[in-house]
Amino acid sequence: MSKKPKKKVTAVREHPMHVPISEKDPTGITILDRHLRRLNNRKIALGIAQITKKTLKILKDTNGESKDFIFKGIRQKDLKDPCRT
Repeated sequence: MSKKPKKKVTAVREHPMHVPISEKDPTGITILDRHLRRLNNRKIALGIAQITKKTLKILKDTNGESKDFIFKGIRQKDLKDPCRT
């Protein structure tokens, strides 16, 4: 029997609760409740403009919708860190 692939999840919201500081909990903060969201089949948007890979392909097309704009030199790396040259 093969193993099922693990589903990727992320914590969307955590509800911290202040408790007495102890050896078990030295910070004094315990997570009372955590809301999780699955990440399967989600479109991942990059950068401050939240551009998806599909949108990036449209922007890079010199004969397409954005032919009058200056997007031909844009790379996926540039979306993650726009300050890098």
